[in-house]
Amino acid sequence: MKRWLSVSLAVWLILSIFCGPLAISADTEDSGGFTARRMPLPLNNDKAAAGTVILSNSAGVEQGNLTYHDGRSSQTAGDGSGWQLVTYNRALHTANSPVRMLVTSNPTGLTSNLYALDATTEQTAENANRATSFSYYFNHTQNAVPLAGGEGIMFYVDMPADAAGKTVHNQLSLWFVVQRGSSAFWYGLGDSRRRSYALDAAGNLYDLAPDGNRCLTMPSNRFRGYVYIPFASLTNAGGAPYTPEAGDKLYQIQMQVRDFGGASGPLRQGSCMITTGSPLYAPRPTLVLFEGESARELFTGQPPAPPDAVQGFTARSMPVPLHNDKAAAGTVVLSKNTGVETAGITYHDGRSSQTASDGSGWQLVTYNGLLRTDQSPVHIKAAVNPTGLISAKAYALGADTVQTAPAANNNKSFNYYFNHTANPVPLAGGEGFLFYVRMPDDAPDTSSHNQIVPWFIVQKASGYTWYHVKNADRRVYALSERGDPTPQALAVSTSGCITLPENGFQGYVYIPFSSLSDSASAPYTPGTADKLYQIQMQVRDFGGALGSFLNASYMVTTSSPLTADVPYAVRLDGAPAVDIFNGAAPGIRGVSTALQLPFLSGYKLGGQLAADRAFDIQTGSGTSRGDLSIQPVDALNDLSDFPMLEIGTVSAAQPVLDNTAASSKLAVTYRAYWQVDLSGADALMLYLKMPAAPAGTSSFIFSLPITRGGATVTSSLSAGKPFYTLAKGTESWQQQTGAYQTVTLPGGFEGWVRIPLSSFNQPMADAVLTGITFRFRDFGGGLGAGTVGSFLLATNTLMTGDRLVADNRNTAAPLFRDTRIIPAAVQKTLPSLPAENDKVLELNPDRGFRSEVMQDIKVLAANGSYERMKAAAGQAIENQLAGQGPTTVMQVYLYLSGYNSGDIPQAGLDAVEAFLDALKSRNKKALLRFAYAKDIGDAATDAPQAIMLRHMDQLAPVINRWKDTIHALQAGIVGAWGEWHGESYAIDKTAVLNKIVGTLLPPGTYLQMRLPDYKNLLPSSHPAYSRIGIHNDAVFGKIPNKGYGTGGLDAGSAQWNQLVTQAPYAPQDGELYYSTWNQTNNVYCDGYEAIRQFSEHRFTTFSHYHGYWDAGGTAQTAMGRWKNLAVTPAWLASNGIVGSPAWFTDRNRQPIARNAFAFVEAHLGYRLEAQDVTIHSSGAPGSTAHVSLSLKNYGFSAAFNLQSGFAILDEDNRVVSQIDAGTPAAWHSRSPGQYSDATILRHRVGATMTLPATPGRYKLTFYLKNGQGSAARLANGVRVIDGYHTLHTFDVQ
Repeated sequence: MKRWLSVSLAVWLILSIFCGPLAISADTEDSGGFTARRMPLPLNNDKAAAGTVILSNSAGVEQGNLTYHDGRSSQTAGDGSGWQLVTYNRALHTANSPVRMLVTSNPTGLTSNLYALDATTEQTAENANRATSFSYYFNHTQNAVPLAGGEGIMFYVDMPADAAGKTVHNQLSLWFVVQRGSSAFWYGLGDSRRRSYALDAAGNLYDLAPDGNRCLTMPSNRFRGYVYIPFASLTNAGGAPYTPEAGDKLYQIQMQVRDFGGASGPLRQGSCMITTGSPLYAPRPTLVLFEGESARELFTGQPPAPPDAVQGFTARSMPVPLHNDKAAAGTVVLSKNTGVETAGITYHDGRSSQTASDGSGWQLVTYNGLLRTDQSPVHIKAAVNPTGLISAKAYALGADTVQTAPAANNNKSFNYYFNHTANPVPLAGGEGFLFYVRMPDDAPDTSSHNQIVPWFIVQKASGYTWYHVKNADRRVYALSERGDPTPQALAVSTSGCITLPENGFQGYVYIPFSSLSDSASAPYTPGTADKLYQIQMQVRDFGGALGSFLNASYMVTTSSPLTADVPYAVRLDGAPAVDIFNGAAPGIRGVSTALQLPFLSGYKLGGQLAADRAFDIQTGSGTSRGDLSIQPVDALNDLSDFPMLEIGTVSAAQPVLDNTAASSKLAVTYRAYWQVDLSGADALMLYLKMPAAPAGTSSFIFSLPITRGGATVTSSLSAGKPFYTLAKGTESWQQQTGAYQTVTLPGGFEGWVRIPLSSFNQPMADAVLTGITFRFRDFGGGLGAGTVGSFLLATNTLMTGDRLVADNRNTAAPLFRDTRIIPAAVQKTLPSLPAENDKVLELNPDRGFRSEVMQDIKVLAANGSYERMKAAAGQAIENQLAGQGPTTVMQVYLYLSGYNSGDIPQAGLDAVEAFLDALKSRNKKALLRFAYAKDIGDAATDAPQAIMLRHMDQLAPVINRWKDTIHALQAGIVGAWGEWHGESYAIDKTAVLNKIVGTLLPPGTYLQMRLPDYKNLLPSSHPAYSRIGIHNDAVFGKIPNKGYGTGGLDAGSAQWNQLVTQAPYAPQDGELYYSTWNQTNNVYCDGYEAIRQFSEHRFTTFSHYHGYWDAGGTAQTAMGRWKNLAVTPAWLASNGIVGSPAWFTDRNRQPIARNAFAFVEAHLGYRLEAQDVTIHSSGAPGSTAHVSLSLKNYGFSAAFNLQSGFAILDEDNRVVSQIDAGTPAAWHSRSPGQYSDATILRHRVGATMTLPATPGRYKLTFYLKNGQGSAARLANGVRVIDGYHTLHTFDVQ
């Protein structure tokens, strides 16, 4: 399969500097192409006209077994080129030979002619290198082509179609005869390790491996493009590769072709050249610089177009209601139950005025009577915008039953309009309106109801004027998403009805201003002060079985798409040109668009999956979980960023058969992270690799839990409804018919399955997808495993080819593995993580919301054995986490009260280890605090200082062994709850602190104390001083003297200001009071003030138990109230707070509403987002690669306890080499020395690596992990494999 080449000119400059083997000229650097020498062929001087037969049974002179094309029986050509066209194939030696060779025109433009080998009947052979194949060669004696300084040969071919009933006959074989001195040496295609390449007009390079017969099979039937053969891929009879020497000249080229003629058509060949620079490493491999000439396009012979050749047309985006995305997709914004009615007008935001309250300045209004009846079936909903332009939302006009009218402008048609007063859209300088529609199907028994009538009300200095397309001779145009995007003129009735080109049309409607008329039929010409006041849309048929009418992406065009070089490319609001249908780069059109659904994020590949908060694994009917293998594996395609799930049996187990919903031997339910609005979506896509089938076919059985109207229901594929498959190795989707909940496929099928949402038995347009339940009917044992994953939500109806634009990434990716040669050298920007996938960061280690758990060590030790202690500890942890949100850090109170009069026995020390072991097995880390007193002045549980010091000696070896499970050690020990106040004995706190940092604290581990004043008991010169952070157990936000128990750590105090200065260098933690205290005292920490404090004090973790989950996480808790506080980029900027811009935008790069709770959750600790990666390397085996990655941290704090670096993975995702690089603890979001400087810092991580010595495909990756091995994820939309972020996939050649 192919991947589109999109390497910038800058990469070529990098290659020219760092890649020694690639000797290039200055012209090449400018063009991005490769260098070559022209190679003369017979008729290169064009003395024969196109169509001339130059070899046939009646042309040419035969001598022995040779036929000469110029009528001479010698090897000296008479055409002036010094080359001779010769054949020795017997097919030309008979009077009735069907074979001939002709001269044809050359579409590449590099020479005038090509050679065409043809026949009146189809010629076929076992392979291209057999004696029965047809052979011809170019022979030379007078003017041999020098080979010294060359590195390969390249020529154009236009292959025949495959012979009837054949599948692998698209083949060539070649031989090259080299003249060295007085000797001639034959070189042919080597074994499969010696690669050749094909290049098509789109710049796609394909890897071609010779088969056992030294034949090359072209990438596709009727391939048209260049074949490139490096000299190193040619070998002699002894297998030695060809290396050019001084004086070497090319004497002959012999071409053997397998099938041609008749219905298959001819083989056309020509435009030969000797390459002196490799096209494999050229950013623009379709450009060639012949010696002494300027750069030319390989496929046209023309000078290259500028890199930014696509101009498209220009436009200004036009806001519509909900442009600020305050309504989620699926929200009903107008119906009989929503809006306020005044004088026959219904306003969507509940106001009886024409001033919108959603921030856009636009108002959605209707005055149609259908919304003013209790029985109204009509509604308008916010929907997903499939174009990805201007707004994330579209409007969907629907109804419970079919609505139809005699015409779109009839009083019985449905009218709605966007109304505006506060912020009219300027029209001066514009030349038309463009907007997207997705039409309903036609009403039953009708053929012309695909109609709309748009009205535009213009505010002029003299008042308001209504315009529409009144006259049939005024032109309106459609740009189809599914067909030819060239603007098509539309029929307009005398009453102004616009009929779209097809049933269910999807695309844009373009109305030039000159086609709009007022009541006097005068065309509209915008005045300098004209502004758009209203848009009114009338629709003829919609609702019920017809589906909804979708409307989105309004813009005022400032140049016409009718005259644009690419009519479907727009430069919107001054930005670079993008495709109007998918927001991707121009040229990537006619492909599917989709949104990725997170799946198995953060799960280790190859590890057995257990039921957890994300998965239910249900077994029954005699199936033992111990016989099953359920494990995450790497995606089987190059598109997905997420792993897949492989379901099989252990090697000794028998296969699981007839695993239906009725028998339910194994069912897996995935339910985490998916809260996906389906409005505006077209289909669910997933990738399947089916087990072998005991009866020829195999089934995948699934259902979708969805919510709709507040109710949860199950939606299933309906029997008899269509679904579609794209098998691996093919490029055409095939329609299949589903059974209830079931797609049935051939055994061993691998590829994509696409199920239209219309094929499900529940209405999906206004539903929210929350997960999937699935099973393979037969799997395991000798049948092998089944694999599923790479879930996508398709946002358009196109199913063309094998590429797809995912998550609006501005590039089309292949749906399968890629065979294009990918250079190692690259410079590219890495995509930010879409906000919809933000939850995949929730389990990043050593940061974020944390919970807490308390354990009396003596009670735990009473369980007896270590395993029982660990099990009891695990149960205590699970009990505490039940019902709470995700976390990777827990505040752990280990009470030593039971041993406050003597040594800790071995059982007690084992209990400490068992607890930490249980925590680690759950992938959690501890904010570890030892304590004695369980309340203020509780002498019965408190301990004297001597006991404390002795216990620290005992505990130190245990803590050191488990240091990788400790996020930070809290000083603890002293006072009530270990908070260093309320103690029952006289304590020398300085002595205790010195004992903690000298004995208990493991090297390199961070310490936390209750207050800066306690930290100051150590001199600032102490080696441990900079590793001490604060755990603020009474957070009230940045308000002085807000409440009780702060210990003087109030805004503006000396302690506060000290923490502002010192916080960047160690983890900081905190918590609110319990909810009962908040409610009793009516004191709540304001969310805005909390954010200000978290930012100033650079919080790494914060308790979401106190003030939230301790009272069920309700809206009345202190933190629950934070969800009602809007946070915007403007608010952050005005308060000098750093936040991720990408966090405020969706996949369409459109703004979405955010709140204070979510902001804190996303920005506690680190939030690392890679910006770009640069690799300098030739890609040769064993060569050096210089890697540079830049990152920004948008979190409150640096990334503590993490290691980072680069790794190279092979095709099986095994680590080939790895190197640590970077210091995450120094990756601050802003200046650590001056908080008032809110400039986002950019951190660059670099390394020099050695590429593998073995040729193949590899991945350059970046990793972040803590000492426990838990991987952290960057806030980027890239593929992550066991914690390794794929920065670039490349080939070592």
